[in-house]
Amino acid sequence: MKVPFKRAQSGKQNVSRPAQPGGGLQYAMGMKQPASSQRAGVQSPQQKIQTGGEDTLTSKIIDTIVRVSIYITVFLLPLFFLTNVPSVLELNKQVLLVVVTGFGFLAWVGKMAWKNEIRFKKNFILVPIVTFVAIMGLSTVFSTYFEQSMWGFFGGEGRSFITLLFMVALFLLIFNTVKNRGEAVKMVLVFLIGGFLLGLYGLLQIWEVYLLPSEVAENPFFNTIGSVYIFNAYVAALFLLTLALFLSDVSKVLKIVLIALSFFFFFIMMVINFKIVWIATIICIALLFGVTIMKGGTTGSQSRVLPMIFLVLALLMILRKQPIIQKDLPVEVLLNYRSSTKIALDSFKKHPLLGSGPTTYSTVYQQARPENLGDFWAVNFNNGTSYFLTLTSTVGLLGALSFLFLVGTGLVYLFKTMVKAVSTEVKGDKNYIAIGIGTVWLFTTIILFGYLANISLLLLWWFSFALFLSFTLLDPTVKTKEFVTTSATPRSSLVFSFVFVLVIIGFVAAIYMQSQKYIAATHFNKALVADSQGAEVEDVAERIQKAIQFDPNRDIYYRNLSIAMFALANERIAEKTQDDLTPEDSNYISGMIRGALGAADQARTLDPNNPENHLSVARIYEGMLATMEGAEERVIESYDEAIELDSTNPALYHRLASVYVALSDLEVSKVRAQNPAGTSEELPEESLKYLAMAKDNLEKSLEIKPDFAAANLLLAGVYEREGNMEMAIKKEKNNKTVFPAAPGIAFRLGLLYYKDEQFDNAKQEFEAAVSLDKDYANALYFLGLVLDKQGDKTGALKSFERVSELNPTNDDVKEIVQNLRNGQDALAGIEQVRPTASPVPEQSPTQPAEQQTSIDPGVENQEIPEEATPSIEEIDGELPPEEEAPPGEGPTP
Repeated sequence: MKVPFKRAQSGKQNVSRPAQPGGGLQYAMGMKQPASSQRAGVQSPQQKIQTGGEDTLTSKIIDTIVRVSIYITVFLLPLFFLTNVPSVLELNKQVLLVVVTGFGFLAWVGKMAWKNEIRFKKNFILVPIVTFVAIMGLSTVFSTYFEQSMWGFFGGEGRSFITLLFMVALFLLIFNTVKNRGEAVKMVLVFLIGGFLLGLYGLLQIWEVYLLPSEVAENPFFNTIGSVYIFNAYVAALFLLTLALFLSDVSKVLKIVLIALSFFFFFIMMVINFKIVWIATIICIALLFGVTIMKGGTTGSQSRVLPMIFLVLALLMILRKQPIIQKDLPVEVLLNYRSSTKIALDSFKKHPLLGSGPTTYSTVYQQARPENLGDFWAVNFNNGTSYFLTLTSTVGLLGALSFLFLVGTGLVYLFKTMVKAVSTEVKGDKNYIAIGIGTVWLFTTIILFGYLANISLLLLWWFSFALFLSFTLLDPTVKTKEFVTTSATPRSSLVFSFVFVLVIIGFVAAIYMQSQKYIAATHFNKALVADSQGAEVEDVAERIQKAIQFDPNRDIYYRNLSIAMFALANERIAEKTQDDLTPEDSNYISGMIRGALGAADQARTLDPNNPENHLSVARIYEGMLATMEGAEERVIESYDEAIELDSTNPALYHRLASVYVALSDLEVSKVRAQNPAGTSEELPEESLKYLAMAKDNLEKSLEIKPDFAAANLLLAGVYEREGNMEMAIKKEKNNKTVFPAAPGIAFRLGLLYYKDEQFDNAKQEFEAAVSLDKDYANALYFLGLVLDKQGDKTGALKSFERVSELNPTNDDVKEIVQNLRNGQDALAGIEQVRPTASPVPEQSPTQPAEQQTSIDPGVENQEIPEEATPSIEEIDGELPPEEEAPPGEGPTP
């Protein structure tokens, strides 16, 4: 009879025991037990034999569940996507990974719990893996935004800690499940079948053959992996895998299939023609080809021909200046390696050991935004030039070193395997599949250091790593070691139970929370779709609220709810006139404003390091500058906080300057309201202070970006308000030189000349504006006034008739036309409005990070009535209950 216990490899004798308590070494060897032991419920040897079949069947079922979970993950994850969430690819793949791998891992752990033992393959590679996971976990715990580091952002789920955790779980399942070469080859074939399907789909997409009736999928650059360039890298790895299988001892039929697949994958690589991929591919083919030459033996010259052909073709592709197959592919904008390295080094200064947390690259980037970014100065990049530089920038020195430790250990294993394969002592072609899969892992590693990575590419890295190490342990010359321990005492049994329960609860909780977050994302996506289709703003807000109910820790939901609620307030104001505004309307508007501020403030609380969250608060207070006492302090404070986080963004200084300009105009309006008959052009002292602060911020903006159009235009407006017409005209002339084709700048320059009574120059600029835009009503209006002043009544009449055609409901224009027809001055009997430069077109202070979409209700901001404006005390919750304004109807955060 086989002895049912084994000697542990650690040097200690750990006995494998039955699941029931009691017994000992004598029982394990089949020796007779005392009657007391039998009375305690311990099985006799005969009873053990009788139940052995059930144990074996249960073990087989659990093992099947584990294997199926692996097959589903490696086959389906690269192919899987749905269009019901904002992150079409990454979030769906993350959910699949967590759910399927999670169930497989729970089955594996459950089997050990059922047997009351811990058993796994013992290998040094577990040391760097556990180290890497532990440091990434600590970086997540101490992250500047825990929720995002844990789960990722829309489009960046692949770099989150939860994805890493389940990738490692998949690694452990593969590493401990593969028992023989047949199982390993089966996994490779399943992976290749899925790879062929995604390659075929991606190739058809490039040729605009759309198989799926989806707006997202009807794009030649869409595929199930990611960008066309990451898709190319993935296909190149599949190509190397087919080449490695071809070199191993497989059947002739399979060799023919592998040859066809290798040419198919190579053709896709030729179509996309990505240089980094060619470099990595050449290195790996050369490695494989070199091994075949050095090994010799049973690997014939015919087998060596295929890698040699592909090596030559790959070299030709990288040396050719023009691609063989011409296809218009998208231009990908990335930071260069120098900028990414500088950002990584700068991040060490603020968070040296653990970084700011996984997936927080956008925050790191904003705090060290490079100069000379050209047209991309306002883009908030959420990744560096490569996966490694992105990782280094966000998880600190310890995170980078632990990853290098892991990669270095893998390279040592790969080197040892290759040395062993080419040695004279080892014959046969079975080693090629291990080397081939190791080469795929090496290729993916090169890509991680040289380019970006997403969840599909990271799956490929962990899958090839686990399979490569599994193959090395299948070598009959390598003695596989296992760590096995059982609960020999009640105390150790209690510890076992605690560990198993902790692991099971953790994974079940992760699966549950992932499902909740996914449901929230579907509701948010419905809000985005509804908003894009012009649905009622209230419906959009309700959908966002449903998302918050399922996932209350994502700042983007609160930020968008803030936009929706402020739009609802402005929508109600637009529906009413000042006289029609009822107390119920005022309460509703006030309630929406408070709700919008509450939502924006919650977003800021969740992620105080995101400038966009501070700007959301500032924009709402900006709308109440004229009616809320203390609003200016809140606006300036919010912009200052945003600038502190993104100090090299010129648009933030411009926006703060525009606030100071608005405050200056309000001071002027107050003075004129108090003295309507006043004729003094001198500005109040407070107004001049605001203009001085506006100039100071505009100068900071232009120091960063001298050609920033919005800042240059606003600076001319500041000079105009100060009465410094000479500087205003000079600045506007410079603006026209930089933007000669902009009719708005010609109009503004003409308006300055008009105010300075340089009518000939004003006429010239207004005519220039009209020549650039024949329907420019403002330019036609002032051109008509200039012509009237110069005595050209016919020309003036022609201009104002055109203005009247463009504005048929404007009574003032109709009266001007009638005056000119009667031979009177154009403005006779019409109250003249002080001419000012047209409003400076707004430019978003920051562009959202890639794929961080948001709603845009399209509701213009209105002047909020004073009676509908909540007070600072109401917003801060400092009013006593009896004085607090009644809540408004509609959605609340």
